Amino acid sequence: QKLPHVIFPDEKPAEEPRSVLPSSPVPGPFEPESNSSSRNSGLSTASVISPDDALTHLSDTELIQRMCGASSALRSAVESQLRSRGYDERELKIARRVCDPDTPVRMQLLESLAGLPTSPGPWLYWLSHDPEPMIRRKVVSLMATSQDPRLHRRLREMQSLETDAAVRLQLEQLADTPRQSQRR
Repeated sequence: QKLPHVIFPDEKPAEEPRSVLPSSPVPGPFEPESNSSSRNSGLSTASVISPDDALTHLSDTELIQRMCGASSALRSAVESQLRSRGYDERELKIARRVCDPDTPVRMQLLESLAGLPTSPGPWLYWLSHDPEPMIRRKVVSLMATSQDPRLHRRLREMQSLETDAAVRLQLEQLADTPRQSQRR
């Protein structure tokens, strides 16, 4: 059962975007985001807009990124905003696990994705940006077995971007596999 608001970046939903996918590598809890625009403006965003109002202007992807490593108050505000956009508790639980700073929690999520009553594609795409090579290796294995062309496109993107030697080798081997089967 595919949830209509969990989409890939290049899809155009009927309504406002409901994507949980990063459009670029995910800063999340792994890389602090710089907020130089508010520092340079001389005005604090908080003094102009309440936190809840500020969240309404963020995409779903940006909201989930804010959830990663956030204080409990901010996490609660983000979750409330996602609920108002149609996310259910199951999806919020997945988003929390995607953002969890503990690698074993994210690995356990990967291992359980196939059994969840939601499309694993968007979550695999998100985790393909994970800073932990062990997570990316598992994601590559799962994406390679998918019939979804969007995930195969992401695998090709990863080939040119991957920094870990083991993951890069895995991607190269996958890229060679179709050529070998075409020669037969």
